[in-house]
Amino acid sequence: METFSQVLFVTTPPVADFSIPIKEGCAPFQLNITNSSSGFNINQLWCINGDTISGASPRNIFLDHITKDSIFLILLKVTNVCGTVIDSETVLVHPYPIVDFGINVDEGCSPLLIDFANTTLGNPKTFFLGYGKWK
Repeated sequence: METFSQVLFVTTPPVADFSIPIKEGCAPFQLNITNSSSGFNINQLWCINGDTISGASPRNIFLDHITKDSIFLILLKVTNVCGTVIDSETVLVHPYPIVDFGINVDEGCSPLLIDFANTTLGNPKTFFLGYGKWK
């Protein structure tokens, strides 16, 4: 009786897993990612704010250039010979205020009634408009 042996390598589908410790903040928001994905011979592809990045953990990612509260979707696609798995997280970024105001008239006779309008971008909670002598 003959004996035959062969070594077989069996692998499993990948596991896509990451976390974002801080999920809300003000622009420019630095995105910190902890990647816990696993599997044999995996490829990792990230989609962050429309940009595609390959590798285990993206670094120096800042979410900014927004004028209103924005939710950003972060996707991780992990692939090996057994399949593809996707994980996702969201972060909420508040805009940095860009101060501005407008007036309804810029010249006229005294006494001149002027209406001021707050046109600040970024949804500030409070603002102060002062004129005249500053002390």
